[in-house]
Amino acid sequence: MNNINQITETIKHNVIEYLEKINQDERTKKYLDKINTMFDKKITLNQKSQFQYIKTISKDNIWYYKDRLSTSRGPCDLKTLRICWINGIIDQNTFIWGPGLDNWIPIKNIRCLINCIRTPEVQVLTKIKKEFVLKPYLNNIRNENIARRKTWLRQLDELY
Repeated sequence: MNNINQITETIKHNVIEYLEKINQDERTKKYLDKINTMFDKKITLNQKSQFQYIKTISKDNIWYYKDRLSTSRGPCDLKTLRICWINGIIDQNTFIWGPGLDNWIPIKNIRCLINCIRTPEVQVLTKIKKEFVLKPYLNNIRNENIARRKTWLRQLDELY
């Protein structure tokens, strides 16, 4: 029993240390408070395994993902995954594989990974890219298509 308490305290310490390294915003502080209250209670085996998994992925930090053509890409770290998210290469439904996983699973199914990738900075940059790069580009393509359709309709009208 004493050994389990030592392991629990070690996991608690490692998780809190990891979260403090990631970011010091309000959301992280609330999460740290939640973890502290969880450790004050009895911890289930499932919760212990989740904390161990958080420790493992933060230590190794090596991931592989499948792009839209199902081509495996990697190894890559969280920084690369964030850049891919901003550029629209990956999203929450992208299949990913990493330490401790048997099969490829969607990013959204890995509880802590989606939060590590979609930091507030990444969310802001993604929004900026959509608004100022992708929307004008798509609107330009739509306008060209409308002009092309009008030309085709004029040509059809002239034929008949």
